[in-house]
Amino acid sequence: MNVQIVWEQYKTVQDSFPNLVLTFEGNKYFIRGELHFIAQFMEVPTEEAFLIELELPITYPHSLPIVRELEERIPDGFHKFIDGTLCLGAPLAMKITFSNDPTLLGFINKLIIPYLYSFSYYKRNNREFPYGELSHNAKGLLEYYMELFQVCSLDKVLHILYHLSIKKIRGHLPCPCGNDLRTRNCHGTMLLGLYEHQDTFEFKKDFTYCLQYIKGELN
Repeated sequence: MNVQIVWEQYKTVQDSFPNLVLTFEGNKYFIRGELHFIAQFMEVPTEEAFLIELELPITYPHSLPIVRELEERIPDGFHKFIDGTLCLGAPLAMKITFSNDPTLLGFINKLIIPYLYSFSYYKRNNREFPYGELSHNAKGLLEYYMELFQVCSLDKVLHILYHLSIKKIRGHLPCPCGNDLRTRNCHGTMLLGLYEHQDTFEFKKDFTYCLQYIKGELN
């Protein structure tokens, strides 16, 4: 971790969210405090505040912060991992979003606040989501990849993920989506671009996880 980058990025966070405090504990950096924000959907603004904690991994910014909501306002059933950390979205989607503004302030504005606003909206509007919702766990990951790849079957998702996991995206070969087009004339540019955000090891993990779900091997 580049400590200078962390402190420089934190200064911009403090300018926008002065109640968030950076601390160093047990060889880790944390940002804690009340996150006060105003967000809107369909031109209806909502003002909210949550007590949160960001834990910065030693590999930040190559790895994303871990986020917790500290007052237990958000129930376990609402897109949280088993350890209580917040599930802000599909991992690849988060990486792509973060890449557009790879700073702590960008992470807060583009990932944490939309999540917290979605929860607030969900509570106030009969469990409706403002931006749509993915299912939990592997099912949600499959839904994300189906939308990303613009395919309509789980088999096609798995086939594309497998090719990504072995880095076999070749322009002259048939596209792994199963169309009759060559990769260069179909998904090629998009799939190759994904390697900027996720490596073959992570795609292999996603492929294995989705395959286990489809085969009914997950609880």
